[in-house]
Amino acid sequence: MESEIKKMSEARKSLKLPVYEGLLAEKTGVVLDIGSKYTKYGIFGSFQPKGFIKSQVKDPHTNKLRNLYEYKDADDLYGLLIEFIRKIFFKYFVTSPKDKRIVVVESVLTPTVWRNTLAKVLFKHYEVLSLLYVPSHLVSLCTLGVNTGLVLDIGYSEATLLPVYEGVPVLCAWKDLSLGGQSVEAHIRSLLIDEIKALENPDPYIVTVEDVENLSDSIIEDIKVCSCFVTTMERSAEIAAKNPDHKYPSGFMYPLKNGKKIPVSGHIRETAFEVLFELDLDMLNIATIILDSLLSVARDMKKPLAENILLTGGTAMTPGLKYRLLQELRTLIESPPYKDKLFIKNFKFHEFPAKENYVAWLGGAIFAATESYNKRAIQKDAYLNNNVIPDWCNLSVNLPSG
Repeated sequence: MESEIKKMSEARKSLKLPVYEGLLAEKTGVVLDIGSKYTKYGIFGSFQPKGFIKSQVKDPHTNKLRNLYEYKDADDLYGLLIEFIRKIFFKYFVTSPKDKRIVVVESVLTPTVWRNTLAKVLFKHYEVLSLLYVPSHLVSLCTLGVNTGLVLDIGYSEATLLPVYEGVPVLCAWKDLSLGGQSVEAHIRSLLIDEIKALENPDPYIVTVEDVENLSDSIIEDIKVCSCFVTTMERSAEIAAKNPDHKYPSGFMYPLKNGKKIPVSGHIRETAFEVLFELDLDMLNIATIILDSLLSVARDMKKPLAENILLTGGTAMTPGLKYRLLQELRTLIESPPYKDKLFIKNFKFHEFPAKENYVAWLGGAIFAATESYNKRAIQKDAYLNNNVIPDWCNLSVNLPSG
């Protein structure tokens, strides 16, 4: 018996098991696009992200899920990002981030505290090899192989527009509007409440106003993505005029786990995205900011930019959005104050080789696979020596020498 145990022990020592190194090769890097709703993650040179996860993490102090962008201060953000980066690498990539190359796709309007805190987490806590921040509007052009475009990113919390001319962002013409998927979802919830209030003798299986107010954001998002669309200008005008002959699309009942159902009418399906085209107090919507941006650029830039419009972001995937936006632009260009200032006849939209919700990530992955990464990336040693992340709005970094 003892001899058999001894033989088994010797056999185990001689057995060499392969070491599992995770899903990343030694020289590969990671591309992260941390949006206000979802985060896209993948590796350099890939044609699509490895996955999508919500930009939220469990608070280590309260054990409640918190969105990354709802941080209180730099210290609070530091703790959230540590947990979030750990989840991405150890749960989804199954490897350590140490000595990895990182690309972060970001908006040019990203707060400095966010950029500095993320760099601190990556370099000091996880000891990554190098880090490169790339502007999302600029790298989106990499997916098309063009260097000029008017990039409108319609995300979850806001719509941000930035013209790029011959590979250079025109920062003096950027526009920002607090309209996006979140505004649409709030509008859907409001429409549901109004229609349920108007029901006479509703069936017991129909949700109440209180139920709708307490619905999770994921349910409202599901209704938005699966059933709502952007209608045409003509049909929108009929709805606004309360035309009795207007025929809405068919409605349906959205079932809940508790047995109740949400009545989603054709009116809700067709008018949910009208909030994107309604003028606010400053007379702005997602169409007017395009024309206002064109007014802000040089004369020779206007025509090339108008003929190279790019729509990115999850909300830009909505059926009918591109056609409605084109209708709005053609109507606005013939009315004051644009009629006598912008002499543009054509507006043209690009078709991406990928879905709009991860175009910016794909552009970052393409850029990261080029030699430009090594020239532009911040190395770990350089960061640890001065603790500074180059920023376009930081004069100490961008002042001309001499």
